[in-house]
Amino acid sequence: MKRPESESCHLLLVDDDEIACQLLAEVLTEEGYKVDTVRNGQEAMEKTKITFYDLVITDLMMPEIDGLEILRACKQISPDTLVIMITAF
Repeated sequence: MKRPESESCHLLLVDDDEIACQLLAEVLTEEGYKVDTVRNGQEAMEKTKITFYDLVITDLMMPEIDGLEILRACKQISPDTLVIMITAF
């Protein structure tokens, strides 16, 4: 599943830090990207099953489901989706 070329890139931000997630989403939206945000790995996995994302940006260190698990799941669900992991650790 891929997006039509005429649409802007669709990103998913995954971060349990609400402020970091909001700030990054704001910057990326201003740059013209379509941005969805979620606060945990479970929500991220659910979203990637129903929506194609060009890019997933995920926090590495989160409770329960961490960034590495999200990476694995994303690549199984949508191998064409790029994943960037970030951390404030």
